[in-house]
Amino acid sequence: MRLQALIGLFCPGVPLCCHSVGIFLRFCTAFCLLLASFVCPNLFADETASLFQQGNQFYQAGEYQKSTEVYERILQLGRENWQVYYNLGNAYYKQRQPGNAILNYERALRLSSDNEDIRFNLDLANLQIADRIAAPPRTVALVWLENALQFFSLDGSAALALIFWVALFAGLIMSLASRKVKWRQWGRTLARIAGALFAVFASLFAYQYYDHQTTNYGIVMASRVIVHSSPSEDATEVFILHEGTKASLEAQAGDWARIRLGDGKVGWLLAKTVEKI
Repeated sequence: MRLQALIGLFCPGVPLCCHSVGIFLRFCTAFCLLLASFVCPNLFADETASLFQQGNQFYQAGEYQKSTEVYERILQLGRENWQVYYNLGNAYYKQRQPGNAILNYERALRLSSDNEDIRFNLDLANLQIADRIAAPPRTVALVWLENALQFFSLDGSAALALIFWVALFAGLIMSLASRKVKWRQWGRTLARIAGALFAVFASLFAYQYYDHQTTNYGIVMASRVIVHSSPSEDATEVFILHEGTKASLEAQAGDWARIRLGDGKVGWLLAKTVEKI
């Protein structure tokens, strides 16, 4: 009865005319839903893999423009991946387009924040831009906290949360369904530990996802952009930015976007001159 009640949490709505038939039908329903979640994303897997390999071949042959077109095609198919963004950034870097290179390195870094290769190439690309934005000094505690929150990528936090969620329910099943006292004790211990770790990584994932959705950064794509004090061509010119500079996007008014630099400077520029990361 314990197992029957627990299974009912996963697949409600299927009446149990008898214990064995009900369990069979519910597990079949759950299996079909799980199978569908794996089949649908794989519909374009072969085409994506073929395009990715083709793009790599063009890159290795020095045909960077063609490799760029292939990687962009993969993204148009909705197959967002840090490796595609990373290779696309490399292709643009070889074509001496620092704005596009930095944009794609930044996008790759958002999907794989602990990747040293991405950070290294991003630093190289940033050496090519004209603007040097000095960030204000930060306390050691703040730096440590930011590094801790960014230690796991968004995908990594989601994967660990899912693993501990599965372990939590495995422990619950052991504690409720096992006939041996020792197994029930181990199940309860597993459920407590997995539950605590699930709460940690689920919270981390929620924070990272919220930050990902609400914190917007952009890269200046034009070679030279005049930043105004207000969203108007007649407004005072406060400073000038160049291709590849990163800025926080705070608001938009018509064709204008309000930006904030790392050193605290604020101004308005034409939205078409900056691309959101």
